[in-house]
Amino acid sequence: MTDNKNHSLISDIKSQIKKFSEKALTLEVGNVISLGDGIVLVDGLDNVMLNEIVRFENGVEGMALNLEEDAVGVVLLGDYSNIKEGDRVYRTKRIVEVPVGDVMLGRVVDALGKAVDNKGNIVANKFSVIEKIAPGVMDRKSVHQPLETGILSIDAMFPIGKGQRELIIGDRQTGKTTIAIDAIINQKGRNVNCVYVAIGQKNSTIANVVRELEAHGAMEYTTVVTANASELPALQYIAPFTGVTIAEEWMHQGKDVLIVYDDLSKHAIAYRTLSLLLRRPPGREAYPGDVFYLHSRLLERACKLKDELGAGSITALPIIETQAGDISAYIPTNVISITDGQIFMMTSLFNAGQRPAIDAGQSVSRVGSAAQIKSVKQTGASLKLELANYRELEAFSQFGSDLDDETKRILKLGKAVMAVIKQAPNKPYNQTDEAIILFTVKEKLIPQVPVERIQDFKEYLLNYFKGTKLRADLEDKKAFDKENTPAFRCAIQKAINSFLNNSQDFKPCEEAEQTAFDKFFNENESIVVDGENDFNFINEEVSLKPTTETSEAVQIEEKVQDFVEPQEILETNKMEENHIFEEVEPEKIICEHHEFEIAENQEKIEGQQVLEDTNHEYSIYETVEQSGEVDNDESKDDDLEVLVPVAEIEHDEAILDERENRNWVFSDSAVSEVEKQTIMISISSNEAEQLFDNAKSVVFFKVTPKYPVEKVLVYVTSPVQKVVGEFDLLKIDVNSVNTSWNKYRSSSVISSRKEYLEYFNSHKEAHALLASKVYKYRKPKDLASFNMNKGPSGFTYLK
Repeated sequence: MTDNKNHSLISDIKSQIKKFSEKALTLEVGNVISLGDGIVLVDGLDNVMLNEIVRFENGVEGMALNLEEDAVGVVLLGDYSNIKEGDRVYRTKRIVEVPVGDVMLGRVVDALGKAVDNKGNIVANKFSVIEKIAPGVMDRKSVHQPLETGILSIDAMFPIGKGQRELIIGDRQTGKTTIAIDAIINQKGRNVNCVYVAIGQKNSTIANVVRELEAHGAMEYTTVVTANASELPALQYIAPFTGVTIAEEWMHQGKDVLIVYDDLSKHAIAYRTLSLLLRRPPGREAYPGDVFYLHSRLLERACKLKDELGAGSITALPIIETQAGDISAYIPTNVISITDGQIFMMTSLFNAGQRPAIDAGQSVSRVGSAAQIKSVKQTGASLKLELANYRELEAFSQFGSDLDDETKRILKLGKAVMAVIKQAPNKPYNQTDEAIILFTVKEKLIPQVPVERIQDFKEYLLNYFKGTKLRADLEDKKAFDKENTPAFRCAIQKAINSFLNNSQDFKPCEEAEQTAFDKFFNENESIVVDGENDFNFINEEVSLKPTTETSEAVQIEEKVQDFVEPQEILETNKMEENHIFEEVEPEKIICEHHEFEIAENQEKIEGQQVLEDTNHEYSIYETVEQSGEVDNDESKDDDLEVLVPVAEIEHDEAILDERENRNWVFSDSAVSEVEKQTIMISISSNEAEQLFDNAKSVVFFKVTPKYPVEKVLVYVTSPVQKVVGEFDLLKIDVNSVNTSWNKYRSSSVISSRKEYLEYFNSHKEAHALLASKVYKYRKPKDLASFNMNKGPSGFTYLK
């Protein structure tokens, strides 16, 4: 045992002797000459390299930035309160480097790549120096792939390609950062890694950005590099180089990367601060002479590599903050000349409520159009021209009121276009949806929609096409061709008609368009939006052929199903509940796709017909014994009877009579806390006709009464005021403003989001009232017979 130990010891000694070298180990040491404002002058480091890390006695590091004949200017990268004159300074022979790789995803790091997000230290297998030469001309490939920002106006007018540098420029508080963050959020699921570099920002601002990214699941593919306003100028100076170094590692792996510099104005100020402290000669606006090279060497590292090098890319979105819209200042003009285009944010547009506040006249993308998909290029080409014409005529229209028809048409279209390109933050579109929206502008269809309702119409339109063959065809071809163009024109016109729900303004499709449309959809297929078949949006009058010599009409309805949750109701194709009948033979009636055989031994009851089948239950329906068609006009005599389905089979004539003959007492003070009450809501005659004839569940956005609610009475205001029917209340749903609107807007009697928001702002306790089981009164009641004691919400509480 002892011999083995001795043998091992001898082997170790021999191996150490073999490694012995007579070469002397030298250690270069300098001394601190002076210290102030984060700058240290050091002598004795004659061989130090530019951007080399040096270490002081107390462990603080600095970077050699100024190499002079008799001294070295070192910018400090840490706390220098304990450094004093005469302290020793050691060379490390190491350039500033940071960790790189996938380990950086989802992390918030400082300018040196150290974690600052309280998620533990970063353990990296690879480090990379922050200063590198940008790829050469022969290593690059032209921009040819789109980088989707999800922002309609940018993707249409100023498209960005992978490998492009697109400047975002504008005054403070004009939405520059919002555009960049939206672009990052839109990369989810697109295999694009992102880097957000915050330079000189407030800590609270950076925290908000990180929270926003986390809320949308974007931190999974994003790295945040931060050098906040309280950091040393040296850290703010190297932060963007740290960010692009992290991005370059992914680019060389063949991945696509999006990097945002927020913002390079503060970066230039930090570099100016360092340069002045290092006694470098100042130039224009006190910036050093090489400030152009500072940004050019940074932004040139963003490129698209050729296929032989992996075909990776870095797309850069630098941000520049201007003062009072002055884009002719030194730094803005420098960066504009370096980048491949700019998106100019306009304060006046922002203050006018136009978001994003992009000035189409001064914005441009020099290379991104080559990366646009064809469908967006086809539809977005005319957008800038329409806006230019609108801006020009808008200025002149302020000086005169007598405008010709063509000028009025251009102004109307321009206002519609401005409304179309409005977009809420964090609500990106994919390019197929953008093409569909832009198609409404190209074909001059959008002016049919009132400007204040265009935002709602855009959501409606996209839901309208969701899951359809027509949309799938566009997504597959990525272009409008001679086959799908007329079909889209017809479909969008149908969507507009359905959205406006106004038969007076109804515009039918041309024959060729309808034919093209029909090629994509057969009889049994429909486009569904929020539970409604809107390609068959016209509620055709029920045409019932008499089965006897008399003019009796029979209408059939399947038994009302049990109530389901509101979201399930809205997801159901409610048009399937609206049965349209035609007589095919005396003893057979077709109800849409279902055939019901009528029993030979029909039991006829005076004023009623009961239809029975072994497999189905049928409701009892009222009939009208009169010559001619059924007339539902409220302006006619009150005694007129109308054809109305009873909601449930167990209800009979007596129940209907009881409902219509109740003596209501209308007074807020008369309602006790334990009593249930009925609320009265006013709607238009068109809405009433749609609600009752279609027997749909309906949502009213109204303030929640302070007492329990059981019934909802509905009265119309035109052409005469009549109480026309009644709902059973199903549910009061308590939601936030946006949730309730998004959840129930398809069946709400409030027509626009704007109208609902205005209502909600004035009624903080507003909830969604879901009502169904529609009862249409056979004898509409004159409103004068009601004691209309209006409550603060604009409708009456009824006992």
